[in-house]
Amino acid sequence: MPSRRSCRTSARTRSAWAGESWLSPTKTRSAGGRIGTGASRTHARSRGLPSRLECAGHACPLRTVTRSRVTLGGPRSTTGMQSTAIGPLQALGLTRSEALAYLTLLAAEEPAGLTGYEVSARSGVPRSAVYTVLSRLEALGACFRSGEGPTRYVATDPTGFLQHLRADSEARLAEAAEQLARIPKRRRPEPVWVFGGYDEVLQEAARLLAAATQKVLISAWVRELDALATALSACAARPGLHRVLHCPDLGEGGVQGFSAWTDAAAVDPEKAGWSHKLIVVVDGAEALIGGAEPTADNDSVRTRNRSLVDLATNHVILDITRIAAASGRSCDDAVAPFMRPHLAARAAGPGSPAR
Repeated sequence: MPSRRSCRTSARTRSAWAGESWLSPTKTRSAGGRIGTGASRTHARSRGLPSRLECAGHACPLRTVTRSRVTLGGPRSTTGMQSTAIGPLQALGLTRSEALAYLTLLAAEEPAGLTGYEVSARSGVPRSAVYTVLSRLEALGACFRSGEGPTRYVATDPTGFLQHLRADSEARLAEAAEQLARIPKRRRPEPVWVFGGYDEVLQEAARLLAAATQKVLISAWVRELDALATALSACAARPGLHRVLHCPDLGEGGVQGFSAWTDAAAVDPEKAGWSHKLIVVVDGAEALIGGAEPTADNDSVRTRNRSLVDLATNHVILDITRIAAASGRSCDDAVAPFMRPHLAARAAGPGSPAR
């Protein structure tokens, strides 16, 4: 019997023997090793091909081939980059397909770039969409064309690509700012945040103190000052921060780093029984105002509303002014930075700042 080497077949039939995918894979080999009857044989006949090779008197079975998309692995694949680079690129406005295509072009080892077909095969972007994706990347400055027949695509260096995105974003932001500036300005309400629990109130006070950059004005009882000791120490260590504190029952030790003013509640039994309140004003722009009782629903508020901030500021200044008048101590240096400029200019003398 002749060997398979003596088979004389056409180039297309030899390709079938080699396993190329143009032959329909819908039928598997029979137990005897030959393709059985059915769709595969019919498909082969419809193409004018033999259902088996006739090789000098014996039948040679055709190999069944499965047609599938192949995504390349190794250094050319985007698999290893997806978890770290795709997300940030999508955050910049690229779609997932655009991010995959760009990363595939960056990973390509071919100096001349890749064809659309190669980008599709390596990235997994569908062939029907890959040229639209590549055109979009061109428009974004992420790649450029190289050569003709077939056209190849080369990735732009990431630094240049990001500079292009930054310039484009800044231009659009400038245009938006210009258009929005033409809209008539109207007064809009400021939000007011309400906090009921004692711990919530103290946490918000600490956050507010941590955000201060210019000046801090506080009115609190010793119990709350002790609870805020860490936040107050951080304020005291911050250079350039004007710090003033009022406390109804503060001892002679005061609070380090603060200009302290106290009512000496110990000599006034009525004051000792008052419910605790807490006022914190920072930078003349934001305030926390309300109750500070561990077992009560305090309904304290945090706000940037200018009227409420001014009201809280003036409440504390009034207490300090009264203490200064009773003690003969000047409070001008302490309270003047918290007053509006036109009021500070009209300060009326020691212990009696203009309100």
